[in-house]
Amino acid sequence: MNDRITDRSENSMKTRHGKKTEPEQKKELKAGSAAGRDDRKGSGKRFLLWTAGFYAMMMTLYLYFMLANLSSAPKFVYTQF
Repeated sequence: MNDRITDRSENSMKTRHGKKTEPEQKKELKAGSAAGRDDRKGSGKRFLLWTAGFYAMMMTLYLYFMLANLSSAPKFVYTQF
């Protein structure tokens, strides 16, 4: 069964079952690509901020584990060897 009405004039580009017409689909594609361009403008800055934040978090964890003295091993005495 054909979902599209057979009349092809500009005013009757409607479809059945609530589907969007071709002009509406083209308008949404253009709007979506414009929104994508706007999102890409700040993507480099956002990437650098996430990378710097991740690096800072990793360095904080590294320094904590190095300086926290979490080891229960006895102190190494070189003269015993």
